[in-house]
This record gives sequence, structure tokens and C-alpha cells, in this order.
Amino acid sequence: MSLDLAREVNREHLELLQTNINATCYQFVIYLLEKLRARGLSAYLVCKTQGEGQYTPPGFVPHEITGWDGKKYWCTGVSHDAVWCSGVQFDTVGGGNDSAEPIGSAGTPTWNPIPKEYWRPNNPPLLEELPPPTKPEPPTLRIPSYGELGDDAFFRAQIGVPLEADMALAGQVLNNGSSVWFSRTTYEILVEAIKAGRMIDTAPIVKKYRNQWRAILGLPPL
Repeated sequence: MSLDLAREVNREHLELLQTNINATCYQFVIYLLEKLRARGLSAYLVCKTQGEGQYTPPGFVPHEITGWDGKKYWCTGVSHDAVWCSGVQFDTVGGGNDSAEPIGSAGTPTWNPIPKEYWRPNNPPLLEELPPPTKPEPPTLRIPSYGELGDDAFFRAQIGVPLEADMALAGQVLNNGSSVWFSRTTYEILVEAIKAGRMIDTAPIVKKYRNQWRAILGLPPL
């Protein structure tokens, strides 16, 4: 049932796990807690201490807590991808990002019980209520400059030269259809660089498309 609730929250708020930063994963968890409690279940956030993957909600005040071992710990935030429910700790977000920076992939709703031997004494349930989450600003996607992509020299050396050589090897010459290989390769490099917010390793993408045009030319893959 609880997995169904997690999926329900995801359907109602698709943007949260699609964005997949710590603030939006936390929002997802808050909405899930509301649904769990509405069904009469005892459900709470998970306390986190310094150095653990966590999210610090706006207005949250770090404070002392008592752990499962009776020792005192300093709670600095809460889990953005797990909850306590009916005395059991559950993972609720698969692939949840504990950073405020996008990672280019979405989280997924899950409901996986965490075996008790992996419960940390410094992660008890947070019994007090926190202010409702505010919708975070969407991350700003940075577009790398043409120079960062490699400038003219990169595209000539990494696409133009091998494409011309492979076509000559196959007994053909560059033609108007050759432009698609520049376009496809450049487009994917740009998309992945925007997702990462920085320049990426372009070699795998260049190799991918070079093998595609070599296959069309009847040449073996690299």
C-alpha cells in the first residue's frame, strides 16, 4: 500500500523527482508523510547529523536529540529520501540527489524497508513538526560557450577529419548529408553539457556517432 502512496505522490507532483535535488526530494517526502498519516499510520522524518546525506529545511534549527543508544547527538537536518513509518525505516526515493546541484537524472518513488542492522543510532524519528516546504526555484541551466565546447578546432579534428577519412576509405566524398553527423554529435554534446552545467568528456559521444556513420559506410566499428 505504501508503495502505491509513494507512486501517487509522484504522479501528483511529477516535477519533484524529475528535478531531483535535495529540496524537491524533501518535498516529495513531506507529501508522502501527509498521505501516510491520513491513513492513520505513525510516520516521521528521519533525523540526520553532520556529515550524512541530508537536507536542512528553511527555518530548521539544529538541536540535540537522543539516539537509539541513549546517547546525545546534534541533529543538523533530515533525510530527503527516507522516513520512519510504524517503527520501521523505509527508503522512499531511489536515486535521490542529496545535493542542491542537478545530476541530470530523475529519482524514483520506492518503499523499501531498511534492515534493522543498518539503522544508525543517530537517526531517530524527528517527532516535532517542521514548517511546510516552500517550492524551490528551478535550477538555472548553464549553456557552455562555443569555446568551451571546443571551438572550430575541436569540431574539425574530432568530427570533420575522421568523417572525411572514413568516407574516403569507403570510396565516397563529403556531401550535403554529411552535415547530419556534425549536427547530431554537436547536439548531444551540448545537451549533456547543459545537464552537467559544465563541459563533459566528449570522446564517448564522438565515438558513438563515428561508429554510426562507419556502419552506414560499411566500415567496421572502432
